[in-house]
Amino acid sequence: MHGLQIAYWAVDYIERATFAKEFEKCFDFKVYGNDEWKKYVNCYEGVAEHFNQMPDIFNRSKINLNIVRTYV
Repeated sequence: MHGLQIAYWAVDYIERATFAKEFEKCFDFKVYGNDEWKKYVNCYEGVAEHFNQMPDIFNRSKINLNIVRTYV
């Protein structure tokens, strides 16, 4: 079972990074989150503070996608 959990994590992680890479090619797309993202995308903006920055980001966004952090 442990091997299966690791495989699931790896696929899920790769899917999120691939999704973000493809979106940044076509849209004004920004990624906020842990600094692992900067290894995979050019649109990484850093960590957004929960109570002040995140509401502003949500208000300025036409579409908000929660694709979770890279290390879940």
